[in-house]
Amino acid sequence: MNRRWLYLFIVPFFLLILFAVARKIPAPADSEISQVDAPILGRTLHHIERNYVDHDLVSPLKLLDSALKELEITISPFLARVEESGIFLKYANKSGKIPVPSPLSMDDLHLLLRKTLGFLNVNYKGQLTLKEIEYAAARGLTNGLDVHSTFLSPKMYQEFRISTKGRFGGLGIVIGIREGHLTVISPLEDTPAWKGGIQASDRIIQINEEPTINMSLTEAVEKLRGPIGSKVTILVERTGQATPQKFTLKRDLIEIHSVAGRFIKEGDVGLMKIKNFQEDTVPSFERLLHKMQKENPTMKGLILDLRNNPGGHLDQAVELADRFLSHGIIVKTVGPEISENEEAEEGDMAEKIPLVVLVNEGSASASEIIAGTFQNNDRALTLGARTFGKGTVQTIYDLRDDSALKLTIAKYLTAGDREVQSIGILPDIELLPVVVGKEQINYYEDPVKREGERTDFPMASLRLRYLKPVKEKKETDDDESYKIGLEEDFPILLAKELLQLPQEVTALKSSWLQKVAPLVNNLRQRQLSLIEEALQTRKIDWGLSEAKGDPSLSAKINLKDKDGIEKKSFRPGDEGRLVMTVENKGDGTFYQLGTVSESEDPLFDGLEFLFGRLAPGEQKQWEVPIKIPESSLPRSEPIHFRFEEGYGRVLKSIALNLHIEEIPHPLFAYQYEIRDGNLPGTQGNRNGRPDPGETVAIRLQIQNLGEGKSIEPVVNIKNLGGTEVFIEKGRALLKTLAPHKRDEATLMIHIARKFNEKNPKVSLALSVSDKFQSHELEDRLKFPLTPKEALVPSTGEWQIPPLLGISSMPLRVEKKSYLLEGLASDDKKVQHFFVFVGATKEIYLSPLQQDPHSFPFKTKLKLKEGMNVITAVAQDDRELTTRRRWIVWRD
Repeated sequence: MNRRWLYLFIVPFFLLILFAVARKIPAPADSEISQVDAPILGRTLHHIERNYVDHDLVSPLKLLDSALKELEITISPFLARVEESGIFLKYANKSGKIPVPSPLSMDDLHLLLRKTLGFLNVNYKGQLTLKEIEYAAARGLTNGLDVHSTFLSPKMYQEFRISTKGRFGGLGIVIGIREGHLTVISPLEDTPAWKGGIQASDRIIQINEEPTINMSLTEAVEKLRGPIGSKVTILVERTGQATPQKFTLKRDLIEIHSVAGRFIKEGDVGLMKIKNFQEDTVPSFERLLHKMQKENPTMKGLILDLRNNPGGHLDQAVELADRFLSHGIIVKTVGPEISENEEAEEGDMAEKIPLVVLVNEGSASASEIIAGTFQNNDRALTLGARTFGKGTVQTIYDLRDDSALKLTIAKYLTAGDREVQSIGILPDIELLPVVVGKEQINYYEDPVKREGERTDFPMASLRLRYLKPVKEKKETDDDESYKIGLEEDFPILLAKELLQLPQEVTALKSSWLQKVAPLVNNLRQRQLSLIEEALQTRKIDWGLSEAKGDPSLSAKINLKDKDGIEKKSFRPGDEGRLVMTVENKGDGTFYQLGTVSESEDPLFDGLEFLFGRLAPGEQKQWEVPIKIPESSLPRSEPIHFRFEEGYGRVLKSIALNLHIEEIPHPLFAYQYEIRDGNLPGTQGNRNGRPDPGETVAIRLQIQNLGEGKSIEPVVNIKNLGGTEVFIEKGRALLKTLAPHKRDEATLMIHIARKFNEKNPKVSLALSVSDKFQSHELEDRLKFPLTPKEALVPSTGEWQIPPLLGISSMPLRVEKKSYLLEGLASDDKKVQHFFVFVGATKEIYLSPLQQDPHSFPFKTKLKLKEGMNVITAVAQDDRELTTRRRWIVWRD
């Protein structure tokens, strides 16, 4: 037999034997898994166990699961499962098992995580350091607590310290994570965000070119900040608007003056705006109040405007409340190491002033404490909307290596032991704004949602719809604000009318509420007339007449493109219309007939279709413009449409299945070279590698290997090391890259002459991302500053992520299981394949087939009812990654 053929026969035979033996090797026992030192995890667990607000909520098993999930997300090829017999660990074709004691203590938890890190320390061959892996586990621990507790890596902690200083460059918005979305808590008055029209509850879905899906709060803050005068573009979703809105804002020095005030017309009612609580809030308030009382000693009352006040220094809020209260509890702070009561003391000049407090959904934390305490102490009448619901105390623990733990250590209770967290403060008189504009109508109120999607909140006994004027933005070069004057600010006008009532009425909130109902009813009728007139301009008859006969509704909803042609599906980036047609087939009339959409996608939730009066035999149509964001995932999900009617007649809802197609997407590859002295702007010894003291250019060739074009792809680098590396040019915007086309980008860095590290190296994060679609190539560039070590990756060598093909992609199913089948391929080696369903890594496979370039897969996934976000991921041996994401709706 020819030797070549013999070799080809024998080698696969032995590989087959080795593969069979490898599969029979048992997982290493616990005693074989060494533990590593993890001081940051130990300190994090110590503070959680000792200081977390509620010991009953600290479950070691839940914290373990949360830490392991974060490790799974951070280290793509890692899988961890907590089973009855212990923790099953897997990385590539290596596995291990660690027994879990029962019951599980916090000390046990620390040991388990140290052994988990020990398993990864031996088997993990990726780009992360052991310290970065420990940080990921610590971040996972805080994920198992509450939304306000978080672990801060050294870089995040540095950003946090910058953000808590009084002066910084940015947009002037307070943001948080709500229901998984990056959400505006409140825009700060007289800042770029406020002037530009950003509103509380706006969901930020994109910052410049980057979608905010899976973006942490700290990352978002970092991207929103920048040099003063520079611009940032954000894309927001707003409830009731089916088209995302784009805002380009100019960053400015954010220097907030906490207190502002003036007299309202006729000069007998004062208005005091508290924008937030800073160190000088109370002294500023006292100076202004003294000035106002001197100007008008017969002042009838004061309006305290806390709308869009995100909180701040609690001690200042307590002092402010004390100025208005002669006795009673202001706030209780309750925690394992804290139990404090702050009580009012008699003798302040504002204790007798009749007071109305204005709040809205942007009022949070300290401003909620004031509003709730005034309510419970019978001191002031509150007007507006239910507040945000942030009633916990956080403190920062330095973890001794420039990282930190931000931990919830207590909760606030207002007078009467009322909790604020996730509930908020319900005002005495709830105000419901109605907007009627040329392009937008918002009549129905949005359902209140808090943590856990709770919606069963009580309503205020006095509720009032009012016509809110439409803000018309002025297109000016200097980006001036657009404001609503006091004469159009209905909550202020109502507060003023309430303060005009006799002193014996306004002395106590309880007596005030008893006397105010007739005034509110009169205002309700006046506002209803104004709303009817405004709707009439849109040819909607919103009047009510006597209900007679038996009306019968027939309704249908269609999807049409912008040319009016009916469509069964849309593609990302498409514009169109939702068109609803209603017909009354009965013998009675419908009054104030309207429809509100309900969807798990915030973009299609709360859309309104208003028809008003619908007589027997009459047919009407209403259209809502929509735009599918370019970053939308393929999906096929129902949108339900709930009908409302003036006499409360129950009408059957209808539904539309919204189908968004998958479009061909780009796939980026790159190669690079170093220029050090042989290119304008560079300076060095021309040896083709970075050295201390040099200014070097990184010249990249970018190629689109995908089937879809990339519009304006962005190349970006970030420094992962210390201050010895300065990025002179870290971002480049390319031309549109058609499939299989190339473009160039040149980035610049300067390296200090001296390094503090023992093994000096330049470490950079490189990304090539699509400006509109959520497709991105990420890699790490490691440049050792010692001549004998190689640059990683090598210069001139193409870095190509795997190709990932899915055989079929049904977007709507009825079964609990979902068959996923396809092929991953790579120019070198397919190293890992895994699948997330939502945030849970359901499947991890490490290909062991003979052909390393190709990996066919076939696996089943478990689905929950409703929306399931599927993410399939393939990685090569350098962890270059390709993702495919889509949504499966399970009926």
